Amino acid sequence: MIKLTSLCLLMTTSFCFSSCNTASGDLNISCDEFEIIHQIIRQYDLKILALTKGAKGSWLVSDQEDSYLDTPNVPVKDTVGAGDSFTAALVAGLLKGKPLKKIHQNAVDISAYVCTQKGATPNLPDHLIQ
Repeated sequence: MIKLTSLCLLMTTSFCFSSCNTASGDLNISCDEFEIIHQIIRQYDLKILALTKGAKGSWLVSDQEDSYLDTPNVPVKDTVGAGDSFTAALVAGLLKGKPLKKIHQNAVDISAYVCTQKGATPNLPDHLIQ
């Protein structure tokens, strides 16, 4: 079981790599997105890093495992709350000791569902509550 006090998490929402010199200049790292993620993990001794990119997918990366998922194509009504729901599902999965890929899939599914609803805090269907 992961203790909340020992959990090291960096959540980077909508991080833009289009201007690599600006985005990574202070970190002294290369401009390859996947390499940047791993270099940030090493440089800051992180246990996990989540990179969400809106419609362009998301990464969940630890020092031992990587997971990339495309963003599902859903009828978007409201994106408010999508990032918060992703983060909540991520933290809940980590605290429950679930496998990284399962945590990631659940976070993506929940945040996609939130985008199909009006408002930031819709009631989740039972199949998304784990």
